Amino acid sequence: MASHNKYILSLNKWKENYNLNLDKYYIYYEEGSKKDKIKLNDFMKNEELKSYLEEKIKNNEELRIVIQKEFDKDYILSYDNFQLEIAQSINELNFLYEQAIT
Repeated sequence: MASHNKYILSLNKWKENYNLNLDKYYIYYEEGSKKDKIKLNDFMKNEELKSYLEEKIKNNEELRIVIQKEFDKDYILSYDNFQLEIAQSINELNFLYEQAIT
């Protein structure tokens, strides 16, 4: 699990490469019985939490971190080419996957 979380160390590069609107993304993390969900934008500004999780990752400690992208239901239902946005999101997230496996 620890190697899966390595992508967290590349979030700044990811944001710059794709010029992302981080308000659509969330970080969900679980450590033992502690669970939390925070907007990715807020996470990027929270140096204390960011440093804490990065240190745990570097030390190969067990925790689960997931990035989620949320889509507005009304937007999905009204947008004719929503498949293109899903494909773009998959492409964006693939960058993080590549960081986790290298």
